[in-house]
Amino acid sequence: MKKVLLALILAIFAIVATLLVPSNAYAQSTQVPELTQPTQSVRSPRAKFVRKDVYSRSGQKDLQSLKIALKKIRESGCTDPVSCYYQGAIHGVPIPADFTEQNSLCPIYTNASSLDPKTQAQIKKLLEYWQKCPHEAGTGVHFLPWHRLYLYHFEQVVRNLSGNPNFAIPYWDYTNSKSAKYKSMPEAFRLPTDQTTNGLYEELRLTSLNAGQPIEPSTQQGLIDGKRTAYQNILYSVFNSQIEQSPHNVMHGYIGGSFPKDKFNPIWQGPSPYDEGVGLMGDVPTAGFDPIFWLHHASIDRYWQSWTLAKGASSQVTPQELAAVEFPYAFFDGKGELVEYKTPEEVVKAVYNLNYTYDKYDQILVRPRSLASIQQPRVRQQETVATKEVKAQLTDEPITVVVPLSTRGGERSLLATPENGYVLEIDVSFQGKPRGTYDVYVNLPNTAAAADKDVYFAGTISFFELPSQKRVTKTLLFDITDQLAEQVDRREQQSEPDLKVSFLPKNGERGEEVFVEKVSLRKL
Repeated sequence: MKKVLLALILAIFAIVATLLVPSNAYAQSTQVPELTQPTQSVRSPRAKFVRKDVYSRSGQKDLQSLKIALKKIRESGCTDPVSCYYQGAIHGVPIPADFTEQNSLCPIYTNASSLDPKTQAQIKKLLEYWQKCPHEAGTGVHFLPWHRLYLYHFEQVVRNLSGNPNFAIPYWDYTNSKSAKYKSMPEAFRLPTDQTTNGLYEELRLTSLNAGQPIEPSTQQGLIDGKRTAYQNILYSVFNSQIEQSPHNVMHGYIGGSFPKDKFNPIWQGPSPYDEGVGLMGDVPTAGFDPIFWLHHASIDRYWQSWTLAKGASSQVTPQELAAVEFPYAFFDGKGELVEYKTPEEVVKAVYNLNYTYDKYDQILVRPRSLASIQQPRVRQQETVATKEVKAQLTDEPITVVVPLSTRGGERSLLATPENGYVLEIDVSFQGKPRGTYDVYVNLPNTAAAADKDVYFAGTISFFELPSQKRVTKTLLFDITDQLAEQVDRREQQSEPDLKVSFLPKNGERGEEVFVEKVSLRKL
C-alpha cells in the first residue's frame, strides 16, 4: 500500500512540475550551456527520410547502399551528371590548366588551350555547374544552405542507383565523446583497403584514421569546443561563420592529413601543386571526391538543424542575407535532371522544408540572454563600437591585437547588459592556399597560460579555402557577448579601456602568409 501511495505522490508531483514549466520550450540556464545527450527527432509530416547515426544498425544499412551506389557511379563517364566525378566536381575540381598531361579520370577535362573548339565548348558547359562550393572569400553566408541542397540532391542519386528507396546519408558524429567508437572513422571506409572492391575507401587520408586509430584527444576536444561555442550564437550569420571554422574546416584538414609533395593525387592526376601535399579532404578542389565527405557534411547539417530547433524561427537565414552576395544553386536529381534555385526566396523555402529529418538532435540549453533575444523580432541593426586596422601576420607564435574602446556614456556597463549582443568581426587576408588553426581569445590575461580559458575563448579560425592567385580578404564573426559579460561580472573589465584579441596557434603548420587586417566590435 505504501508503494502505491508513494507512486501516486510522485505522479502528482510530476504533473504539477510540468504545469509549472514556462510555456517557452527552451530550457534556461545561467551557467555555460552544456550539450546534453542527443534527443530523439520528432518526425514532421513531410519528413519522409531519416538520416541516421552511422554506428546504428539502420545507419550501417544505409552505408552499404552508399557503397553500392558509389561503385556504379564510379563506372559512369565524367560528363554524366550522376557520375562520381561529376558529383564530386560540383563541389570543387582542379581547373583544366592544372592538368599537364592527360586526365585519365576525365579525358575531356584537361588543358583546354590545346583542344579543339568543340571540346573547349563542352568543358565550358561542364564548368557552369562545377567548382561551385561557397568556400571563397565573400560567399560565406551561403555555406550552410548550399551544402544542405548539395547533400539533398546527392541522396536522390544514391536512392536511384542503390535500390534502396529509403536511403538517407548517415552521419558520423565525431564530437560525441560519450563512446570511444565515435572517435574512429567507421570501418567500412577503411577496410578493405582497395578502392576497386570498396568504393568507400580512399588512400589519401590521415594515415592514423585509415589505420583505425582514434582522433587525437586535443583535436576532438577542439571540435567539441567549436560546436559548443557556435551553439551559443543567436544570429544565423555568426553561427554560419563559426560552425564553418570548427568543426567543419578543422575536420576537413584533419581527415586530409599531409603527404609528401611528390605523392600521386588521382584528382590532380599527379603530385600536389602545393608546397606540402594534402589528402583529398584537405583541399577544396578534391574534397568532394572522398566518400567520407558526405558523412562529414551530414554531421554539419545536423548541427545546423539542432541549433535552428533550439533558437526558433528568428534564427533562420533570410532572403535578404543571401541576396547580399549572389551565388549559383544548381544541382542534379537522381535521374540526372538539372534543378536550379533561381532566387534567394526559393533557397530559403527549400532549405527549411526538405523531406528528411535526423534520428536524434543535440539538445541545447539556452541562456537567458539568448532566450530574450530569440523572443524578439529579428535583429536588428549593428552598431560599430570600436574598430582597428592592423597588419598582423598569423604565425606559429601567439599574437595579440589591441583595439581601443571608448568609455563615453558608461559604455563599460553596457557590456554586461544581457539584452545587448556583441559580435567580434575579424578580417583576414591570404593568397594561395592558407593553412593552420588558431584559437581566438578575448582579453586573455596571459597567452602562455591561463586558468579557466573558457571565459575568454571566442572561437576558432581554421583555413579550408579555395586557393587564390591574388590576395583576398575573408570576414569571420564571433559572438562574444557571454565572454564580455562574464568578465564584467568578475570585474576584469573595470580598469581595462581596451579590447585585447589574441590568436593562439594550435599546430605548427605554416602555409601561405595570412594577415589579420582589421578587428571590429559590433553591438546589436
